[in-house]
Amino acid sequence: MKKAVLISSIITLTVFLVAENFQTDDVFEAELERVIDGDTIEVTFNGRTESVRLIGIDTPEIHSENEPEYFQGVPETREGEKCLEKWAEKSTDYVEKRLDTENVRISYEGDRRDQYGRLRAHVYLPGSEDTLNYELVKKGYANVFPVEFEQREEFQEAEKRAIGKEQGLWECRT
Repeated sequence: MKKAVLISSIITLTVFLVAENFQTDDVFEAELERVIDGDTIEVTFNGRTESVRLIGIDTPEIHSENEPEYFQGVPETREGEKCLEKWAEKSTDYVEKRLDTENVRISYEGDRRDQYGRLRAHVYLPGSEDTLNYELVKKGYANVFPVEFEQREEFQEAEKRAIGKEQGLWECRT
């Protein structure tokens, strides 16, 4: 009996320590290592370096080919692809400028990891309660990714406004 209690205590303590090491706070700070592209950054916290995929958004790809079909109304032509390539670079540059800081604040929502093992999170703008995720959609650097998340409707409204203004990547629609 004592052995079972001891084993149970060790397991409980191990689970607690692993959870603590993984970071369970709603919003926490991490060291920004680099910007990978417009919707992915790399951070370090609790001694580990992780890729973070911004929840709810998708920017054109900088490291692979873009498929216009994923961006509503962008023609599936070489011109559409070239326009998205331009906005892939612009979105990455924009993220680098907006996160010109040593540390970033991050919060999780839903599943912590995506299909590629990246952490899924909201990234807060320096000195603000606003997220980079939302700002990228609002300014036309990203579209709303087809997944469920808490602020989906707000993001979709921002996307509609950006499309209506042909702002950012939405200029590729013309």
